Amino acid sequence: ARLGLTSHTTTHWVGLEALPAVLEKISTGLHSPLALEEVEGFATLAPPEQQRVRDLCPAGPAAPRAAVKAQPHDDLKTAPEAAPAPVPIRTTKRPKSDAGPEKEGTPKKPRVATARGALVAQYLELTRERLPALAAAHGWCLRLDHCFQRVVLDTHFGCCWYERLDQRRGAVHGMSAEQLAGCIAVAERLLRDPSGAVLAELNAKSLEYRGKGR
Repeated sequence: ARLGLTSHTTTHWVGLEALPAVLEKISTGLHSPLALEEVEGFATLAPPEQQRVRDLCPAGPAAPRAAVKAQPHDDLKTAPEAAPAPVPIRTTKRPKSDAGPEKEGTPKKPRVATARGALVAQYLELTRERLPALAAAHGWCLRLDHCFQRVVLDTHFGCCWYERLDQRRGAVHGMSAEQLAGCIAVAERLLRDPSGAVLAELNAKSLEYRGKGR
């Protein structure tokens, strides 16, 4: 026959021969000895077997179950299930920019025009806009922008500009900053003469450089 001993919510079943040793350990730390009637299954035993258990386990007077407070015992204690290990959460870090975070509201710096770019803009303004406008206002001999560019270029180089620059590339793309500055000086000289006399003189020389003079 086997009898059940309950610790908290777990019942352990032991044989009659092992019952005395187990009861002795359970009774340690109790206010009163554990009564056999409190052992599960004892009441269902036949009277001879109940007597056999009493002979094996002499116990004192029974104590009410509600008054007995047993301490957990190693022989009857069941180890709780281990909690699952937490799953590590992987976070992806964004790569740091070498330039650092861009602050909101920070005005972007405008691109600084190169010195040559400024000269190109000034040269085109003179030959495409200001000189043609002055020629139309005063009735000069030339009025088209490419004619002013021819006169200005030939005057600066002292020959047909094709001889100094690559015609396929174009004069503006082929000139250096110093050459652009020289052509601007010639155009401003024409601009300072509203009568057009300087233009007529320089135009005649330009045509001679090209074999078209009188």
